[in-house]
Amino acid sequence: MPDEVVETLYALDEPWRSRFLVLVAKMANGWQWDGRVPGRKNVEGWLQRPGVRRATILLLRAWGELKDEKQSSENA
Repeated sequence: MPDEVVETLYALDEPWRSRFLVLVAKMANGWQWDGRVPGRKNVEGWLQRPGVRRATILLLRAWGELKDEKQSSENA
């Protein structure tokens, strides 16, 4: 089953996709990142870390790209 968070990140339009991916890379690497867009495998690995995943979910929800579980169940 595809990871909804990863799929949501990669479904963003440019330039937002690259910006969000670089932000995830920075969060996952203690803000030490060279600005290159990370590969999908790296992003998938970083999103296994609970803190990085939680922060990414919150960002995507704030951006309006990811519904929270409560909203999803209410709309079902």
